[in-house]
Amino acid sequence: MATEGALRGFVRAACAVVSIAACTSCTHQVQTAQFPIPVPAVNAATAREVKGAADAGDGDLDLLLTTNNGPAYLYRNDQLAGNRSIRFRLVGTKSNRDAIGATVRIVSGGLSQSRMVKSGSSYLSQSELPVTFGLEKRDRVEQVVIAWPSGRTEEYKNLGAGRSYECVEGKGIKAQDRF
Repeated sequence: MATEGALRGFVRAACAVVSIAACTSCTHQVQTAQFPIPVPAVNAATAREVKGAADAGDGDLDLLLTTNNGPAYLYRNDQLAGNRSIRFRLVGTKSNRDAIGATVRIVSGGLSQSRMVKSGSSYLSQSELPVTFGLEKRDRVEQVVIAWPSGRTEEYKNLGAGRSYECVEGKGIKAQDRF
């Protein structure tokens, strides 16, 4: 369970304008705001732990927080610092289709990062299947290594930041949209 203190630590408090919009997939109301924002008072007994992020197609991850019998809160991360990111959507062929359990490791400017594709990790939570890496101001990723659940390993070099890539097991990588 998420606590208000933990949420305040995750979302650095400041000020923002909050608007209310209707959720398109249910009857809940969704409150939206831009980062940085003050975190609303959340009842720790009814809040769901934040395990993933929402993607608005702009390259930065947004935060969706839900509560039992209450509103959902969507916090937009519209950063202005000019930092870059890179995103990978994996498709298994020999491994499971969603590539759950695959590990992606990148090296960029001496910085090494790793992410595992997960379907979820807590009660009533969902992790986003594509993996996203923050690159600060870097324009390229020198190396990407994907370890598939089947045991296969694939390596790609010199990928541009600021875009999504689709990686199909055994068939290579394909650049998708820029963000």
